[in-house]
Amino acid sequence: MKKFDMVLLEKPLEEGLKIEEIAAILAMTNDEAFIPVEIQGENSSAMGFIGVKKAEEINYVYLEGSGLYQYIQDILEDMDNETPDGTYKYKTKEKVPVKIFLTRGIAA
Repeated sequence: MKKFDMVLLEKPLEEGLKIEEIAAILAMTNDEAFIPVEIQGENSSAMGFIGVKKAEEINYVYLEGSGLYQYIQDILEDMDNETPDGTYKYKTKEKVPVKIFLTRGIAA
C-alpha cells in the first residue's frame, strides 16, 4: 500500500468521517502520530490527517490561508485540477515536498 504525508477524503460540507474511513486514512498516512485536517471548498470539504513529522517539517503551513490550503481548495473547486489516481505533490515555499492523496471514496 502506498503511504502519503497527508490523506484526505472529499465529503459534502454537512458530513463527517466514519470510523471505517478514519481507519483507512490512517493506514495510508506515513507516520505513527497524526493531526486532523479539514479544508473547506464551496460545496465540499477535504477531511483527513497529516503526519505529525511532516506537519512539523512544513511548519504547519497547511492551515487556512497557506499555499497548501489553497492548493487543496483549488482541487476541490475545479474538477480539471484533479488527477486520475488522486495523488498530488505539493512543494512549500522552502521546497519541502508533501505527498498528498485526495479522493471521494476510500476502501476501508
